[in-house]
Amino acid sequence: MRIIGIDASNLLEGGGVTHLQELLFHSNPLQNDFEKIIIWGSNKTLNKISNFEWLEKRTNYFLNKSLFFRLFWRVFLIKYELRKNNCKILFSPGGSDSSGFKPMVTMCRNMLPFEREQALTFGLSMKSVKFLLLYLVQSRAFLKANGLIFLTNYASEKVTSKLPILKSKSIIISHGISNRFFIEPRKQKEEFSPENRCKIIYVSKTDPYKHHLNLIRAVELLHQKNYYIELNLIGPRGSSAQKVESLISDLDPQNSFINYIGEVSYEDLNTYYKSADVAIFASSCENMPNILLESMASGLPLACSNMGPMPEILGKNAIYFNPNSINEIFNAISKLINSSKLREDLASKSYELAKAYSWETTAKKTFSYLNKILITYNKI
Repeated sequence: MRIIGIDASNLLEGGGVTHLQELLFHSNPLQNDFEKIIIWGSNKTLNKISNFEWLEKRTNYFLNKSLFFRLFWRVFLIKYELRKNNCKILFSPGGSDSSGFKPMVTMCRNMLPFEREQALTFGLSMKSVKFLLLYLVQSRAFLKANGLIFLTNYASEKVTSKLPILKSKSIIISHGISNRFFIEPRKQKEEFSPENRCKIIYVSKTDPYKHHLNLIRAVELLHQKNYYIELNLIGPRGSSAQKVESLISDLDPQNSFINYIGEVSYEDLNTYYKSADVAIFASSCENMPNILLESMASGLPLACSNMGPMPEILGKNAIYFNPNSINEIFNAISKLINSSKLREDLASKSYELAKAYSWETTAKKTFSYLNKILITYNKI
């Protein structure tokens, strides 16, 4: 029996969990001669994964405790569990592995450890120290892996420029997009008014490299210039949450044009896209952001950061800005507000681009790659 073991011990929230949810939901391991998948993770993570006859979910004391306990599990216990359960290959989608199990395939998910200037947006803090340690841990895991999955060409080029040996054992497999995010582009409003303002949505955790503060200041300038605008911020509280909330309180104490909605469940997120007119993506450090793909699929015109993999994903189908520049953010949004034709054109083109991203394709390519790595390893 060919069994895949998946270590989800360091996937607790965000894009990593979404990727695993969708990958397993749209997969059919039997098509690649795998009979069963066993996944180890916390109760919180496993509860988000759908049930299938071929899927076994496993948890234990260590996987539901702090980082120290989960590290102990990865270093000392998982190899024993994999062998006891006759797993033929380990897939570690979180990007780090210390088990020593072979063959092992991992993924590059987080670019912050590999872009030091972006990690330093957190200042000299425990967060920046964490990213330095992650660089060491993930680099070691990538080098020891039998296979490595990148999500974008951008990520591949960034990481292999530091670790060139990885080029020969890596592949690029992009994310997909859930079908429920696909919303046909709507007819664009010719103009906005006090009763019918331009609703802008930005979905992202409030971390420094997401540039919420610059976006808020740009929107406040637009408001001063009598643009009829409403900014809705959605996402969990991050390292900049207090600064974000304080700035909103200073500039718009009545929340008349800036709203911080907070975290919204992944299952409900598409309803917020549906009610928006424009999407913003202001991050300066990404691998392949689900949020950007979801915005594209939702039929929204985009004003987007010109950094990271965003131009690779969107091509010419967005208004770009430097997320470090309040004026550039202001100009990008004003261009969209001032032209219904521009909004219509960008929304239509990015929506068509989004159709190329399918979780079914992602799942098929991923399990085909795992099969290839296993066959190659067994021939050695």
